[in-house]
Amino acid sequence: MKKRLRTTVIIILIIIMVIMFSARYYLFVSNTIYSESVSHLTEIYHQANRSLNNLISSNWTNMHLWADSLALLMLGFVIRRNQLKLKKKDTEILYRDEFFSKVLVNVDDVFLMMDAEKLHVDYISPNIEKLMGIPERKARENIHELDQLVKNKEALLILDQLSAIKPGQQGEWDREYIHQRTGELRWFHVIAFCSNIQDKKKYILVMSDRTKDRNINKALEEAADAAESANRAKSTFLSNMSHDIRTPMNAIIGFATLAISNIDNEKKVKEYLSKILSSSNHLLSLINDVLDMSRIESGKIYLDETEVNLSDVLHDIKTIISGQVHAKQLELYMDTMDVMDEDVYCDKIRLNQVLLNLLSNAIKFTPPGGAISVRISQSPIASDGKGHYEIRIKDTGIGMSKEFLEHIFNPFERERISTVSKIQGTGLGMSIVKNIINMMNGTIGVKSEQGKGTEFIIHLDLRLQTKEKVDSPICNAKDYEYFKGKKILLVEDNDFNREIAAEILGDYGITVDVAENGQEAVNKVSASKPGEYNLVLMDIQMPIMDGYEATRRIRALNDLSLAAIRIVAMSANAYDEDRMAAAECGMNGFISKPINMKELDRILHGMLK
Repeated sequence: MKKRLRTTVIIILIIIMVIMFSARYYLFVSNTIYSESVSHLTEIYHQANRSLNNLISSNWTNMHLWADSLALLMLGFVIRRNQLKLKKKDTEILYRDEFFSKVLVNVDDVFLMMDAEKLHVDYISPNIEKLMGIPERKARENIHELDQLVKNKEALLILDQLSAIKPGQQGEWDREYIHQRTGELRWFHVIAFCSNIQDKKKYILVMSDRTKDRNINKALEEAADAAESANRAKSTFLSNMSHDIRTPMNAIIGFATLAISNIDNEKKVKEYLSKILSSSNHLLSLINDVLDMSRIESGKIYLDETEVNLSDVLHDIKTIISGQVHAKQLELYMDTMDVMDEDVYCDKIRLNQVLLNLLSNAIKFTPPGGAISVRISQSPIASDGKGHYEIRIKDTGIGMSKEFLEHIFNPFERERISTVSKIQGTGLGMSIVKNIINMMNGTIGVKSEQGKGTEFIIHLDLRLQTKEKVDSPICNAKDYEYFKGKKILLVEDNDFNREIAAEILGDYGITVDVAENGQEAVNKVSASKPGEYNLVLMDIQMPIMDGYEATRRIRALNDLSLAAIRIVAMSANAYDEDRMAAAECGMNGFISKPINMKELDRILHGMLK
């Protein structure tokens, strides 16, 4: 625009100069013409000058308009740009507020800002209602509502201790608060900061809920205590077991030595052998307790329900313990007078184990002249073919302390008085009893008072027998004449066990052939004539070939009469899975070691007679 203006002015000036030159030329030519034209040229000059001034004025006006427009445009651009920036900031603030609101709802920390002078709340996070049970509005109106939640009313209130904190400092406390809505006890770690904000003193509190951490730590401490207690109990158990096992072992070795020294004195030898047998049975019971407990804990013990008569159970148990009862001059009472259905289904071995364990303890802890009673009663109401039975075993013994009763069924537990009284045991009996009763879906409780005695109360639901019982012929265990001429193949790798079994079978009048491992047994059976061996007594754990594999090999023989020979397992592992494994490989029976004479009688009569 300025360039155009400059060009216009130059053109006008050139025109004026041309006119003035022409005027002078004409003036030189003719004075007359000059005189007449002077006034005319002067007028033209003034008009041109006025036009030039008007033109310059008009251009400056246009320039101002363009400048103003440009300034307005630039101002609008700046305003729009600032508006966009403000909108972006507002959006960021909105997103940030939304983010923090969501975070604060889910975190376990309550954030609080308030005025230091009046403790007026400037801000409080909305999760206070979730963590402490106080509505946000209520806490804003009166922050002292927090004081009502403190469990320990004697503790100094945090709000009362804030005044001691100076700007730039902080304070920390641990407090227990009761959740206002649920009544749950919760643990908080509180940190308070003091700051100057715009020349005003402010307190900022962060209240962190540490309940989960506290509970986890508490659980870990309890687990550590339990582990330490278990380790102590096991150490005590091992110490006791070392003593308890050595005691019968020393007796066995000592009396065996005395028996050899007095071999010609029949009376003393019988006495020593009787004590050796008693000590051996006690040692076996200790080992069985440890093994049973191990199997119960690993879940490898099962119940085998068979037909059982409860009166017969008590009669058999009375026969077993009568010697101990008479030795201590105790009175023993047993009855099933309130039982209407004596014939039930249950695991007789495990039931006997429970009753014998409880009665053995009663005999141990009852002084001479005391009394022991066993009573089985039946509820008149039965359901689903089951009868409800209550078994009470009561003694007038030394009793137990209340403290020991709380953990009587824990493994490895023995009350100190038992050690002082030199009464032996593993500390596993009660735990085994409790586990067996649990497996039978029953319950067991105990009442005891020191100096007065103890009573155990068992409740069991047992299936009732509905079919008629048929009495089987009773075989005479001393009927040796029938066994004469019978021949048994005894498969046993241990020299002592082989000698003992051979001696016992020889007393029956049975001829015994021996094999020291499974392979030798297979060879002897396969080389024999049909009927030469009437029975095979097969050990399980042997070198070269075990009893299971030997049985499978025999069952696979081409001669069917030899393959069908009766085979009975002999094993110290007499658990349910061992019996099942024996049956699966083709064995016809099972005898546990050490050999029980009644069990051997039953097997021999069943297999040979």
